[in-house]
Amino acid sequence: MKFITKLVVLAIFVTFLSCSSDDDNSSLQEVAITTASLSGTYELTAYNSLDITLLETEDGTYTESIIGEHLTLGNSNITFTESGDYSFNYNYVITEKYALNGFTYITDNVDYSDASAGDYTITGDQKVLFNGREYEATLLNNGELTIYFEQYEETEYYENTYSQELTFTKV
Repeated sequence: MKFITKLVVLAIFVTFLSCSSDDDNSSLQEVAITTASLSGTYELTAYNSLDITLLETEDGTYTESIIGEHLTLGNSNITFTESGDYSFNYNYVITEKYALNGFTYITDNVDYSDASAGDYTITGDQKVLFNGREYEATLLNNGELTIYFEQYEETEYYENTYSQELTFTKV
């Protein structure tokens, strides 16, 4: 009987913990992206990219992947104004892992540093256009901004899919 009582108490405790953690996450909500809600400066906190190429050769199909993951973030930020202007300064080092048919054969640390500025436009479906490139954007009420880009290209010799995800926090 003591075992069953302990089991019931443990079940109630676990249920209580899971409910309280759900309550904490329920306060995070997506914010509609407008020039007003996006306005401000955001610090880059995470970077991930994936570049996959399928190559057709006489010997068959080869898959080449380049995986980029942030390693060190420098002084990288993006600023949006309500009038539709942006400026992006970035300085970071990422780890690029190259793989051919699933076998990783080279890992490099690559420095990226540059700046850009221009106009941005927000479309009705939560996408942001920077100089003609369309990015999916998610803005949370805690100031976290995620920008995602994907591009697909196909020729008679290869198929290439490239994606990039950047996560920022409002400062």
